[in-house]
Amino acid sequence: MQDVPRTANGPRRSDSIDLPMRPFRTARARQEQTYAAENCANCLPSMELCAMDNVGRHGEADWMALARDEALALLADPLSARRRRGAKRLRALADPTTAAQIRTALEREMLDRRTWETQYQLIMALGMTGGRDDVEFLKGLARQPRSTTTVNAALGDAIVRLGRAVDNDPAPALWCLRQDAELLADGALRAVAMLRLRFPDDAVGEVLDYAEEHFRDLDHRYLPYWPAVAAAGWSGPRVQAFLIRCSQDDRQIIAAAANDALNGRYGNHVSIL
Repeated sequence: MQDVPRTANGPRRSDSIDLPMRPFRTARARQEQTYAAENCANCLPSMELCAMDNVGRHGEADWMALARDEALALLADPLSARRRRGAKRLRALADPTTAAQIRTALEREMLDRRTWETQYQLIMALGMTGGRDDVEFLKGLARQPRSTTTVNAALGDAIVRLGRAVDNDPAPALWCLRQDAELLADGALRAVAMLRLRFPDDAVGEVLDYAEEHFRDLDHRYLPYWPAVAAAGWSGPRVQAFLIRCSQDDRQIIAAAANDALNGRYGNHVSIL
């Protein structure tokens, strides 16, 4: 039995943090807010992972207790929820020796559009274990149209993690920003912030151009958040102006991230998904 979302517009409520939701102009806006709520620590209780990560579903034990080989074995389980459980553990272990098996499982998983939650976790696991040889495969997935665009956030994150020729190489992130793939840029910018990448001025300018272009886009309501976090490691008048704008914003999580960055702090900003 596969794990099928109950709605076309995003995850079932039991699979995400239960936050008050405002009216949405589009289905895409619902996905965007769900993604933002699950990725911004300042708008949630102090939890590092979603409730569905910490509490096993269907009576399963905590996935963090799994050994490496147990997690790998779950990737071939007939139940999507159990495959996802294995992928989460392998993502946390970040063992490069598991990368080939994770990629094989991901190639198989991508054939079923219904299991997008498991696809997400497998992509994130590959991002923590794979190498540059996996980047073209991930870019190919990013070019494919899909209705559940949260998967694209994982692809953007993994492409940035694996695609850099040197630590602060901006090329993978900028590639994601230039694609027409919903949430791909969001995931890439999340990785930039989480990895605390220090880009050259021209790359910083392109990131800020993108963030400012979408600053008031209702379908990208929280997109400026991760650039504001990342800007703690950047400098210059353009960065300062962007952070001042963000610090005065009525979206509290963006203002808080900007105030931290203006003081040279990355803050307590962790990825939830």
